[in-house]
Amino acid sequence: MMYGVINAVFTKRYRILCYGVAVSSVAAALGLKLLVDLLILQDTPSLFVFAAVMVSAWYGGLGPGLLATVLATLATDYFFLYPIGSFSGLSLESTPLVVFFLEGTLVSLLAAGLRSARQRAEQSTRRARERQESLRNKERRIRDLVGRILVTQEEERRRLAYEVHDGFTQTAISTYQLLQNFADMYPQASVEATEQLNETIDRLEQTIKEARRLIADLRPSALDDFGLAAALRHRVEKIRADEGIEVGYEAALGEERLPASLETTLFWIAQEALANVCKHSETEKAHVVLERVGDRRGGSVRLRVRDWGLGFRPYEEMSGGARGERVGLSSMRERAAVLGGTLEVSSEPGGGTLVKAEIPLPSREETGHGG
Repeated sequence: MMYGVINAVFTKRYRILCYGVAVSSVAAALGLKLLVDLLILQDTPSLFVFAAVMVSAWYGGLGPGLLATVLATLATDYFFLYPIGSFSGLSLESTPLVVFFLEGTLVSLLAAGLRSARQRAEQSTRRARERQESLRNKERRIRDLVGRILVTQEEERRRLAYEVHDGFTQTAISTYQLLQNFADMYPQASVEATEQLNETIDRLEQTIKEARRLIADLRPSALDDFGLAAALRHRVEKIRADEGIEVGYEAALGEERLPASLETTLFWIAQEALANVCKHSETEKAHVVLERVGDRRGGSVRLRVRDWGLGFRPYEEMSGGARGERVGLSSMRERAAVLGGTLEVSSEPGGGTLVKAEIPLPSREETGHGG
């Protein structure tokens, strides 16, 4: 409410100023005309006052322009047309006044139209800028929210991984060892009992393997202990052993560890890209490159995962692929975007796939390896 009152007062004062400019412009034009009257021919009495009409209309709009036109017409009639010192009324000498009045009115209408168009254009530009700024603010808030969600998710994955490792897995390992010792120390009386005991031990061993796989999927310990390059190398070696895919690997990150958030983001992007290679590419060959590019201040870290498999059309995949595949691509892009990075997927049927992610390195003030 207070803003509306202030705006109304400001608008009223501005309108008064506009009409004041109209009166002042006409007065200034008349004064200038009177001062240089000897240098100006008498058949051009409206030379200066016409300029005053244009200034008034451009600055104040139609109302001040018309006011300046009326004042200029009357003043010209009174000061410069015979009989000087009186109004000519509707005499023959008033024809130039009528023409001047019509011209002034036309100029006022045109100037007012141009002024209104300019104001509308300025308002549209201002609204567009406000909308752009609002969209940028919303994008920043959404990015911050996604970032907090991903951080929370990663912390929860870390917590679950350590709980499974320190709780369930250790209990299963102890039970496995007890059963193994029991089988060695107390041979069973029958072949059937021995087979059942051995089957129980085998199932428990498989359970331990599954628990360790789950821990690695939740949060690989190598990532926390040795960094991104080592964790990704371990993942590549596991794919070679389990999937039979020849995956090349190059890493050039230097000796200094990357920030924890950057390591986590790039690892999960690589994990998702390699999972797609194993599930969908039907290839026997892939290659992973992890490198630091640029200088220390404005540098970035680049990840490339290339395969020579079936390939696909990325845009069709995003719009019509399986839900899990769409979510995977979207998740990789979102993870990169949270840290100000980009992710590109280049592929075509029969031509393999290239996933390239590049994330800028934070400044030294922002850098900190923590969780």
